[in-house]
Amino acid sequence: MKEKEPTIALIVPCFNEAASVAGFVERVSASCDAANARFVVIAVDDGSTDNTYQAWTDQVEVQQNLNIRVIRLSRNFGKEIAISCGLHHCDSDATIIMDVDLQDPPELIPRMIEAWRDGFDSVIAVRSKRESDSTLKRASAALFYRLMGRIADVEIPAQAGDFRLLSKRLVLALNAYPERTRFMKGLFATLGFEQKLLYYDRSPRAK
Repeated sequence: MKEKEPTIALIVPCFNEAASVAGFVERVSASCDAANARFVVIAVDDGSTDNTYQAWTDQVEVQQNLNIRVIRLSRNFGKEIAISCGLHHCDSDATIIMDVDLQDPPELIPRMIEAWRDGFDSVIAVRSKRESDSTLKRASAALFYRLMGRIADVEIPAQAGDFRLLSKRLVLALNAYPERTRFMKGLFATLGFEQKLLYYDRSPRAK
């Protein structure tokens, strides 16, 4: 009997990203074709003032191989809430959180799924290089992770953003948290379970 393909949700928070949507969908579609799974993209428009919502609905109409759902928030609530909204609207075997600007490479998706199939509940993409960032951005990021390492009760992997895969049981645990003012990287770190780090070179924003 053929094994049932797992379902993978891609949570994509967006704010004024209309110019990036079509290119993102094209690369994601190609990467999803390389993985033995069923995918749904859950785009969360976080109160954009440009045509981000329309860009996504256009993709819903033209895409035949990729299931796309679009959530439109009533105003800009911030990325942490947009991510939380997407997590509450998915019911998949595993969930990947990623940005639409293609600094998070969709080509990493098959490797993340492979690690999850090997038994890891959390697969975290870690930037091995930040050459696309300004000197100030790199310095402030290094300071942030250094300070968090000193004051936090849990370890937050240095140079790890929101780009990661979470198993279903981690998503269920995260959705049960009552916090309204959220720091997602900190909440991710409190979940525990087996995790794997995947290193990648961070590209400049596509648009």
